[in-house]
Amino acid sequence: MVTANIGEVELKATGNQVLLNSHVSYADTDFIGYNTSVFASHPNNPVLRDISDELYRRFKGNQQWLEGNRPYLKGTPTAEQIKTFNEYQTRIFEVTGPTLFNDVLRKTMGSAYDLSWAATDPSLAGIKLSSSDATAFAEAYNHYLPFNSKFAVEIGSQTSMARAVD
Repeated sequence: MVTANIGEVELKATGNQVLLNSHVSYADTDFIGYNTSVFASHPNNPVLRDISDELYRRFKGNQQWLEGNRPYLKGTPTAEQIKTFNEYQTRIFEVTGPTLFNDVLRKTMGSAYDLSWAATDPSLAGIKLSSSDATAFAEAYNHYLPFNSKFAVEIGSQTSMARAVD
């Protein structure tokens, strides 16, 4: 959900940049990283091509498993059913989801990939940045993570994967 007025917001990405929200975590899969639900880029972005190529490679390598291992949670699931489902979600994240997305971003974004963590890491509390360094950090943060800093997008948890299809 976008919680800010976005009518006057200008995004200035280059042709090979991906703009993001802050990182999220999902304990059921031990995932911490950027979500695939909110990001932006220019058309023909080579990073998105890299993501698509890696997705295809991982999909082909897991196609047989994907076709035969789709668990659902129904009623009151047992601990074993929940464990099986969480293992499935983790694998989906790795093959086609946010883990894949982050694996590619980590390779292509350089140090900009870590901006979200740097802004929220309590170990940074004792670091004193010069005025110019603080300004440069804020500019980089606002540039690469506009969906957190400018748009105030709140990422929800629909857990739609868990629902059985009727």
